[in-house]
Formats: sequence, C-alpha cells, structure tokens
Amino acid sequence: MRIPPSYRALVWLMPVRWLVLGVVLLGLLLPRAAGQGLGSTPSEVRIDLDRFGVGNLARPGDWAGIRVRVQDAALKSRDVIVRLTTRDIDGDSPWYERAITTNPGVQQGVWLYARLPFADLARMSMTVSVHEAIPSPDDPGAPTGFRAGRLLGRSTLTPRGTSVLAPTEGLIGILGPQPYGLQPYTQPAPNTNLPILTLGHEVSTLAGGLTPADMPDQWQGLAAFPVLIWGQGEVSELRGDRARAVRDWVNRGGHLVVILPPVGQTWTNPTSNDLYDIMPVVSVTRREGVDLTPLRPILTSDAGAVMPGSAVVHHFVPVTGATPAEATRILSSPDGDCVVVRRLVGAGAVTLVGLDLNLGRLSQFQLIDADVFWHRVLGRRAATNVSFDALRSAPGGLGLANTRTYWSFDQDIPELIAQKGKAAAGVALGFVVFVLYWLIAGPVGFGLLKMKKLTHHAWVSFVAAAAAFTAAAWGGATLLRPSRVAATHVTIVDHIYGQPVQRARGWFSILIPHYGERSISVGEPGLEATHGSNLIAAWEPFSAEFTSDPLSFPDARGYAVDVRAPSRVVVPTRATSKQIQAEWAGGPRWRGPRPVDPSGGGTDVVLTLNAEATTVQPLITGTLVHELPGELNNIFIIVVRGQTPLSDRRVRPGVIPPAFPPVVADVFTGPASGWPAGTPLPLDRFTIRAGNALATSYDLSRFVERFRPVIPGGFISGPVRPDIAKAPERFAALALYHHLSPPDFEGSRVSNDAGLLYAAYRTSTHGYDLSRWLTQPCIIILGTVGDAGQDVESPIPISVDGEAAPTKGITAYRWVYPLPDRPPRYPDALVPTEDSPAPGAP
Repeated sequence: MRIPPSYRALVWLMPVRWLVLGVVLLGLLLPRAAGQGLGSTPSEVRIDLDRFGVGNLARPGDWAGIRVRVQDAALKSRDVIVRLTTRDIDGDSPWYERAITTNPGVQQGVWLYARLPFADLARMSMTVSVHEAIPSPDDPGAPTGFRAGRLLGRSTLTPRGTSVLAPTEGLIGILGPQPYGLQPYTQPAPNTNLPILTLGHEVSTLAGGLTPADMPDQWQGLAAFPVLIWGQGEVSELRGDRARAVRDWVNRGGHLVVILPPVGQTWTNPTSNDLYDIMPVVSVTRREGVDLTPLRPILTSDAGAVMPGSAVVHHFVPVTGATPAEATRILSSPDGDCVVVRRLVGAGAVTLVGLDLNLGRLSQFQLIDADVFWHRVLGRRAATNVSFDALRSAPGGLGLANTRTYWSFDQDIPELIAQKGKAAAGVALGFVVFVLYWLIAGPVGFGLLKMKKLTHHAWVSFVAAAAAFTAAAWGGATLLRPSRVAATHVTIVDHIYGQPVQRARGWFSILIPHYGERSISVGEPGLEATHGSNLIAAWEPFSAEFTSDPLSFPDARGYAVDVRAPSRVVVPTRATSKQIQAEWAGGPRWRGPRPVDPSGGGTDVVLTLNAEATTVQPLITGTLVHELPGELNNIFIIVVRGQTPLSDRRVRPGVIPPAFPPVVADVFTGPASGWPAGTPLPLDRFTIRAGNALATSYDLSRFVERFRPVIPGGFISGPVRPDIAKAPERFAALALYHHLSPPDFEGSRVSNDAGLLYAAYRTSTHGYDLSRWLTQPCIIILGTVGDAGQDVESPIPISVDGEAAPTKGITAYRWVYPLPDRPPRYPDALVPTEDSPAPGAP
C-alpha cells in the first residue's frame, strides 16, 4: 500500500516532536536553585540547630518554633535572610523566612516558625539556609521586604526522633524541673503501640525543664501547647516580645497555670510582671506553717497519706470591683479560703495556684494525684492513679487492652471541604465525550460508511470526527471551567460571652482559576491583627500516603512566608484548588447568643443558675436570642453546675474505677428543627431534667456515651471511616474531648462491638476542646451553622489578591456563658466548726 507523502512527513516529524516535548519536560523537572547565585560557596555563615520546637518537642500537623544559631564569618554586619524550607502536599516549598542583621563572629539565636506537615520529619528534607538580603519593598513575593540573594550557608535539619511527637499526642509545657504529678497523663497503655491511656484516650507528653528564656517571641511557637504550667522561674525574666507572645497565646485559647513560689512571688507586681494585665484581679495573702492535712482531698485520693505538716499556702481574695470573669474561685480550703483562682482572658485563661507544689515531700511521696488535683484544674477525666498490674486481675480485666480501636474525631474535614461537584461534572463530560467519540469515529461511523458504500472516505470521516469532538471537549471544558474564586470550608469558632475576642480555626479548599501566583490572606483587609498575627499555611489531611516524598506538580516551586506575620502568602496557582489551614482571632464577627428580657424591658439581663433545682424545675432562668448568619442546628445545651464534692476515700486496689468526671453537669438537646436567628430560646423551658417535652436531658457521663462508635464484628485493625452524616456529632465530641467515655473492658467481654474499646484521637484539632470549662459553673451551647443544605460563609475572613473570597460550608459554633463560681465542697468531717480542733491536732 502506498503511503501518502503527507503521512510520511508526519511520521518523520514524530521523533522531533517527542524530542521537543522531552526537552520541555526536562526543563520543568530540573530542580531550581532558588536564591542561590552561581559559584556561591555556602560556608560564610555557620548554622546549628538549637531547638526543634519549644522544649525540643514538635508535633506534625501543628505550628512549631524552631530555634537555630547562626554565626557570620564576615568582617562587618550585614542584612541576611534566614530561611526554613519544607514541602507542602503539592510539592511546592514554603520558605519560612526572617530578616536579621548579623553580628560577625557571634552566635545569634533566631526563631523560625512553620506549620509542620503530616510527614516523617526525620526523613523529609528540611533545610535552614542563610542568604544575602536584597531590599525589595515592592515585591509581593518578598513579605519580609527583602529578596533572598546569594547563598551564604545551608544546613539540613535532622531532629532527634524523640523531638517529633505522633500527630495524635497531646503536649503540656512545664517551666521548672518537676512534673508536679502530671506523669500519669504521659503513660501509654502497656501491650499496645498506640499513644493512648489505659483507661482513657490521648497521651500527653511533658515538655519539662523549660525556663523563661526558652519562650518564643511569637505566639505560634506555643500553638501546639494547650497548657503551660509555670512552676519555677522569675516572671521578671519574661519581657518584651516573649511576654507578648505568651499573652497572645493566652488570648487565643491557651491556659497558663502559675504555681506561686513559697517566697518572693512577684506575679501580682505590675513592675516585675509584663503579664500583670492578664493576672487574676486578687489580693494575695501568704501563710506559713500550714498543715496540708485538711487540704488532702484536693491533692490525693489516698486518705491514709501523711501530708506535710508545715507548708506555705497563698490565699486569694478578689479585689473590690473585680468582675467574676477577673477572679473565679476554682478550689478552696475547708474553711473557704481560695487556693486556686482563675481569670478569663479572651478565649484563654490564667490560673494561679496557691499551694506550694514544689514542696519536696509532695513529689517525693507522690502526693499529687493527677485525677484528683489536675483533673479539677485542667478539666480531665481518665482514671490515672491505678497501675496496669493491679488491674490485670480486676473484675472486667484488661486482657483486651491491646485491641483498642483507633477512632478519629476530626477525619471528616477532608471530605467536607472537597469540591467534588465540579470535578464530577468534568469527569462525566469527559466520559460522555469519549464514549460518543469512540462510537462515531469507530464502529458506528464505519458501519454507516459501509452502508453508504463510502468506506474509502473513512480517513476523512475519522479526521472530521476527531476535530468535532475535540471542539466539543474543548468547548465543554471551557464552559465548565470556573472563572471565579470559590472556597469550601470547615470552621470551628469559640466565643466566650463577655470577652472581646473570638477565635477560630478553619480548613479551606480554595479554587483559584488562574495560573501563575496569587496571594491568600487571613484577616480583615486593611485591619491590623490583634493578639498576634493570624496564621495561614498549606494543609493536607492526616494520611499515611503523605510521606517524606509526596507527589508534586512538574513546576513545583518555592514561596516565601514571613515568620513574624504569616497571615499572607503568595502561592503558585495552576487553576486548581489549594487546601489551607487558617488561625484567626479578633473582635466578634458573628453576633452570637445574648440574654434578653422576653418582655422587652430592661437592658442588664443575666442568666441565673438554679443549682439546687429539683428535676422538675429549670436549672437556668433566662432567655437567649442570637443573630448568627444562619440557623443554629444540632444543638446541645450543657449546664455545668460545678465540680463534684471532694472525697477522702481511698481507691480500693484491684478495682477498675468508673472514671466519672469530677463535674456535675447536665446536657439538654436544643430545638429539633433548629434555632433561627432572632428567635427567643427560653432556657427555663429547655433545662428541666424530668418531664420535659421540649428537650431530652442527660447526665454528662451518660451523654458522652453517644459518641462511642458502634463497630459490630469485633476488633478491627486499621482506620475506620465514619458516617459523614454524623460529622456534627463528632464536632460536639471534639468540644468535650477530654471527657469522652473511657473504654469498657467489662462490656467487651460479652459483646463483639469493637467500639466498646475505642481509642479517641485527633490530629488537626488539638487545643480546640472546651474541657477546661468543665471545672467551673457555666453554660455551653454547641451547634453547627451551615449544614442541612444551608451553606454559610466562614467567620474567618479569607482574601485572594486582596478581595474577599466567597466561602461556603459548615461551622461548628461553641458559645460559653460563665456563671458565678461554686468551689467543690469538702467532706463534712473536714469542714471546721467552732468546736473543731486545730488542724493536725489529735
């Protein structure tokens, strides 16, 4: 058969075409030497790793502070950029940068901050480099005001294995050398490789031995810590940026617990303490020679423990004019003197402890029980003071302790933000076009030509069909291709009534239908962020698929992030979606619930707790109304009446304790049809525990049982995908994370439900539980805005190239109303009377 000349020419050109394509691909795949000049010798600046995270601990999936030491060998000072390079899920490289002026011959400590990806950080290529700083004040891709020039030094980060936590582990910081009885929170269950407590869930690691000098100079360096225990160290050593960082961290939800020293405390001295403005508004009375025996019920469950007979104790009295939010009593002595007091600060809190927990006898004889003292200060539940060996032969036993089923409570996020509709439409169009093309250009078209005896025109018909369907596919793709920025979101927002700060964390999938680069920012355009910089970073779901070498685009490239203000990034765009995580705090953007007078009279309206109400009487008197941008659904109303009474009973050895939380709280379901904006919600009708036709009521311990997964069929190895329709309930569970029900070993002996031995974990929502609020009287309302087909914009303002990006999705809304304090009661035998002998007397 004769080959047409045109076809011969086409065949001859095919190798040339592939050669050209190969050269283009090679150019795209070659690694870029960003910021590195030709012939540079990277030895002018020495770089050493000082801290990989505060306390040398960091958790993948969270922001971390990484401190390096740089030493310039130049003869004179110069401006340089210190850069930390990681990788995101697209294969692009975030450059976390900071501009400094070197001091030749002197080691300088430099804090860098980055969100660490869910990856094997020990294997991932993370580098720190130093570059000449070239002034570029008008370059949007140079957020520090400098562009990286010649490479002066580079070092690969190799954090120790002990420095990198599992993404599911908790973290508690301690300033001081002692653990203060917190060790039980750190002890994983034996016979399992999961970081879980034997009778609870999340294990926490203690970052101990910290000093004021170890504090970072930006709040995001502390973002992984929900709690800081300040046991030792002079507060006068915390000044300037480091003090501001701690203050910002507290305002954004951190809990600072200060153990007052026995002598020379300066925490209530405004001259010595840069954090004075967030301290509880109290006067402090110091007493020496105090017998701690009457205070034993708030320290240990061992009624036979011999307590120190002479100790220093500080008592707190609210200053005249202090509001309840400025001085809330948490724990008191039997005679009513407050020994633990708290102040609400934005979304966080500062707690002062008047007991001398540094006393050697307390630590030497382990007289501080975590589930007695710290449960009542931090808001925890798990039974921690019973050894595993003692429980082996206990009724119910722990024979199945190594068969716990890992259950994620925040794994709904990727599916909820996935923009599946547009992708599905594109795939459907492509499939239809391909099928029609195959039929018409193939058997159907050839059959028609054969019927018409025109098979000699098959080549022309094939070309025509190819051209027609190419045009159809191109036109359809053009019509389906979005032309505007759009974003889906999942957001968690907290608002404490009476506080001027809302905080929120959100996950966004932002579709940017452009190629090149675009800026993404969090916060109101033109408004300076309060309480430290807002944060924005590339995000990826927790998955074993994201390893040290993720798949990437062929044109993967770097983008700069200013570590001092990481609220704006200029990212590479490829007409695809970019997934980000944002941290925001500021003045309330959503007008949440507020007390109102149903009759319309009066302006100073409050909600009242009726703590001694019978089951047929309302626990709360008052009415609420909200002005949220959508209906509040999936509502739970939690009334915390206070802590359970203290006990001096000894735990019997060999018995599995019930691990009841030390809190008296009731939970009520909200309106089944939702709570529309502007509609009054009469709490005195919804908070009746018996005979309530409007709401179902639960004791808190029974209520959290609903979050226990049902997994029939026995133990399941590996992750279990939950029903996405129950995502709102899992958001409620995250709010009560440290009070989730413990594993039911006894029940598992007679049931094949693997959910009885579940181990709750979280990876993206650390620090966003409200467990601390279960230590003091309050009202908590949990709900969602934007589900049930009602897409509502996120309360977090997101902008692309300076213009607000339209967002739609679901927001987990949590509202807290503080109530007057009610410290727990002591056993009657320990409450002093006029005829009581002096403490310690026979």
